[in-house]
This record gives sequence, structure tokens and C-alpha cells, in this order.
Amino acid sequence: MLLAIAASTLAFAPDLECVLPPKTDKFDAESYAEYIKCEARGQCFQHWAFNVCDDESTRVGSKSTLLGSASEQADIIIRPPEGLAAWWKANSAQRTFELPQVPEGGGEKSTIAYYVIRNSLPNATKPPILHSPGLGHPCSIQGETELIYDMLVRRGHSSLYCLDHVSQGSSTRGVYSKDGLKIDLYYKDELVKAFDTFASLALQDLDLPAGQKPFLMCHSMGCGAALMSLFNEVKNKETPRFAAAAMNSPMIQIVTAPLSYDIAMDIFWWATIIGMGTNNAPTKGQTFEEVYPPGDASNCIGTVTSSTESGLRCQMKRVACRAERNVPQVGGSFGLCTNNPDMRTLVQFDKLYNEIKANYKTRKLGLPLLIQQAKRDTFVQLKPQDDLCKLGATDCTLTQYNSLHDIWGNPDTIRTPALAEVEQFFDAHASVGPRTTGP
Repeated sequence: MLLAIAASTLAFAPDLECVLPPKTDKFDAESYAEYIKCEARGQCFQHWAFNVCDDESTRVGSKSTLLGSASEQADIIIRPPEGLAAWWKANSAQRTFELPQVPEGGGEKSTIAYYVIRNSLPNATKPPILHSPGLGHPCSIQGETELIYDMLVRRGHSSLYCLDHVSQGSSTRGVYSKDGLKIDLYYKDELVKAFDTFASLALQDLDLPAGQKPFLMCHSMGCGAALMSLFNEVKNKETPRFAAAAMNSPMIQIVTAPLSYDIAMDIFWWATIIGMGTNNAPTKGQTFEEVYPPGDASNCIGTVTSSTESGLRCQMKRVACRAERNVPQVGGSFGLCTNNPDMRTLVQFDKLYNEIKANYKTRKLGLPLLIQQAKRDTFVQLKPQDDLCKLGATDCTLTQYNSLHDIWGNPDTIRTPALAEVEQFFDAHASVGPRTTGP
């Protein structure tokens, strides 16, 4: 019965097909707007680079033209009949809290945004999830919304709480920078304190049955913040807040190629000391147009800034970022999408790395841990992930995928088995007392 209900949310017969002009040769802001209109009307979206809706559902697939390969494998965007944008608007609620001034001086209060998303379907029997996304992954943009819908509606979790980290998404863009693309982190504990506050507010709101704990999902930098919070639990001999944690390419130590890590950090540290920390790092500092260009997906994959090989997911995020570029946010900035960490932010990442490393060499996390590692990662280093699993956890599973950095945002040949592993891992470690409704 539950399978039938879940299937019905994904499959329906469209009344008509929306067809863009035959000569349209790019998936741009105009194409994206038409796509959203089609979804809202419960219609198919047809584009020269995309599959027409198949017989089973209104899925949108990217053909080999977008992927730039000989493969005919199509990526399937997991979405409800009304579309992800409409579903998100109807089922999510934005909340905020104030992060106090940082202790090292010179800072200001930050407004931190997070989202609560409910699953009101009868299949909502699994424990809730707290999600800590990666750098440049705002909760409400295409990619994260697909992941959240997938975990809630398709996999039956009762609710999901998602954090827009300091200097990202709807939250305040760092303590100084008002550049809509720049990430400016004055003090590493901003990340950890924001995560702790977010987790505390979510747990207060959940009102879980006795013995039940939520799951934790995270990606990249979001895992770095979560790891320090988890090690602080061990250090302070606190009861673990989560039943288990699934980590997608956790950021422990960043990649600094073409420079060696030590040389790069020397540059970033000295630049920060002499007052140049808010400048972009060498080889970084792309403009918004360079990071989120108009046009087709031909330059969306295969570049040094690529974290996915899914041309469709990459391009849909780009056009969504462009559509949100000038929209004011509660944190005081404009737009949702960021990309460029300045040099003092990279110094804080180095401090975070050294603190996490010191912890996993002397302490062990007690909660079950799943680390999904991207074999071809160009953003974070793999050895510290290996060391964390071997040295810093009593119950750790590490699975390597032949993937770029964002495993959950890559082609379905990678994404589907990775999320299936996450769900099997969560099912195996669910605590007592499943919920039957959202909180």
C-alpha cells in the first residue's frame, strides 16, 4: 500500500507537452522559467537536450548531448507532479536565529537561516533527518531540494531540517564581505556554533518519542562543522544527539592544487596576518558570470570547479542560481549561490582540519558512521577520511565511489546506489519508536 502511495506521487499522465521552440539550443534562464511553468501545470517539459516524459512518470532526463559522452544513460530528476519548486514552497518553512559576535574581535552578529520540511504522507514512518550541506549548497536551490524530496517522500522520513551555513544561502554573507559570491569566514567556530544551535533548535522542535534520535546527513564543509560538534560531544561526555551519520565527501583537509598544501597555507596565513585575508586566493576569484554562466551545459562539467558529471543537475542549479541572483535574503545579502572562499576562510579551514585531526587521533566517535568517498575528488583530500574512519570511530563504514566531489549530485549511476546505501545504513541503525506523522 505504501509503495503504491509513494509511486503515485511520482507518476501521472500529463495532459499536454510543453515544447520549447525547435531552434532553442541552450538551457538558460528562459528555459528554466518554462520548465517551472510546465511543472506547475502538471505537464511534460521537452527540450532538445532532454528526454520527453516517458510512459511511467514525468521524469526529466539528460541525454548524452548534455553529458558530453557516448552514453545514452539519462539522469532522472526526482520530483513530484507539481514540480520541486512548488513542492518546496508548500512544504518548507524558513526559520532564523542570531549567531553572536565572534570572540576574536572585529565581527558582527550573523543571521543564520535554516529550513523545516515536513512529510505529511502516510509513508512518513522513519526518523527525521538533520542535513548539513556543503559549501555553495543552499538548502532551497535545485540539487538540495531534489535530495530532500527524495529522502522524505520516496524514502519515508518524517521531516528534514536543513541548515544554510554562515556566509551561504540565505544566511549572512560573512562578517565583512557583501560580495554575493564570496564566502568570508572570520572564525572557524562560527561554523560549529551555528551547527550546534541549529541542532539544538531542531531537537527541541521535534519532540521525539523516548529512545528515538534523528539521523545526520552532511556534505563536504557541512561535515567538517558536524564532525567538530560530534567530537565535542565526546570530549564533554554528552549523550550523542544522532542515531547515525552519513557523510558525503566530508571536508577534513582541502585540496590546494596546483600548490602544495603547506605552501598554500603559508600564503593564506601571511595574507591574513598583513590584512589581505579578505582577498581571493591565487587562481580563485571567478566572477558570478564565470561560475554560473548563461547558455548550455557544455562547460558545466569537466572543469576544475566541477563537483559533478551530471550535466543536467549542474545546469539546472546554474540557471536556478541565476534566477535568484538579485533576490534579497534574510541575512542581508542578495542571491543564494556562493563559490569563492577568501584567504582567511581557507585559514579557518586549516584550523578546522588540525582540530579534527587532533580529535580523531585521541578520541573515538561512538555513533555509527558512514563515509562515502569520491575517488576523483578535487576539493577535499581522501587520506584524512581514511584516518577518521580507522582511528576516530568505533563503528565506521567507508565506501569509495568512482565519482567527483558531490556523490549525491552526480549521475544516477553513482547517485542512486549511494543514496540506497545511505538508506540501508539508516534502516540498520534506526532507534526505537518510528514516527507516524511529522512533528
